[in-house]
Amino acid sequence: IDSVSEATLHIKLLDNFDKERDAVASNTVVHWKKTGDELESEKYENLERVRNRESEVDANLDTLAALSAKKRPVLLDDLAREEFRVQVGLKVEEHTAKYKELMSWIAEKEAYLNVKEEINNISDAQVQITLLEAYEAEKVRLTDTGVAYFKDLGAHILAQKYETEYSSWVWEQPELITGHESDVANKWAELAELSGEKRRVLDGDLEREEEKERLRIEFAQLAADYVRWSSDNENNLVSHFGFTLAEVEAYAHTLEAQSKAVDEEGAQRMSEINANWEAGQAIGVTENKYTEHNLDTLAAQREKMEGAIAACKEAYEKELERQRRNDALCREYAGLVDPFLEW
Repeated sequence: IDSVSEATLHIKLLDNFDKERDAVASNTVVHWKKTGDELESEKYENLERVRNRESEVDANLDTLAALSAKKRPVLLDDLAREEFRVQVGLKVEEHTAKYKELMSWIAEKEAYLNVKEEINNISDAQVQITLLEAYEAEKVRLTDTGVAYFKDLGAHILAQKYETEYSSWVWEQPELITGHESDVANKWAELAELSGEKRRVLDGDLEREEEKERLRIEFAQLAADYVRWSSDNENNLVSHFGFTLAEVEAYAHTLEAQSKAVDEEGAQRMSEINANWEAGQAIGVTENKYTEHNLDTLAAQREKMEGAIAACKEAYEKELERQRRNDALCREYAGLVDPFLEW
């Protein structure tokens, strides 16, 4: 017997058999024995044979009753065992359904963890890190609830054993339960690896975007300082270089020193700006909301400053030439006047 319905059928057949036997014993046999009593009252010469037959029938009925009594607990055991099997089967179905549910969740999260999001700013990175942390929290909750229940259910199924003096049974496919649990455990470990790698990537993205932002702000400050410095240099240029030739000639050292200082400081400032620009380009800086300047606009600013300095030098040379010409005229005049004064 390998089903509840079959066990139930045989119990019903046995019930019908007992009813039929009882009916035979209480009706047919009773009437039949009355015939024997009548024969006895009529002094039937073979009465002993009659009584022996009655005893034989009684014995056979007793045998049938005994056999029924022996068969009934076996059939009841069959029914109990098959009902037990059904209950375990339902648990197995629940375990299988939970397995499919978990594997579906795992497939969905694997797809998410394998995606490389496009990160273009700090906000993008922070949003994705928040989403990953939400996934991790969800996984922890599922570990403590769904997975824990799944494992407990599997352990319960594997621990189920029906055993009596009549029969025994355990779930025939324990490898199905252990296999499903092994699949989930392996995938759980893979999810942890994928999540760890995704977190490392996102942390790197955030670090990169923070560095890009730092470089943007630094470039904006360097550019503003450079423009201010170059403008100050333009404004500090003088148009008066002295009252005498000696004073104008002496100013050449001042002008040369100023020009050299501007060249050196300008080179140093542009070196810092270029280093910042190159660093930004290397990690993907493509725009800067903090300034309208770039290398081209700063080069134009430098050219403007250099043009002003060149114009200043040109003005100085003209003034120097004028002073020298005036000095020559003065000398020439003195050469003409001195003889008269001496005479």
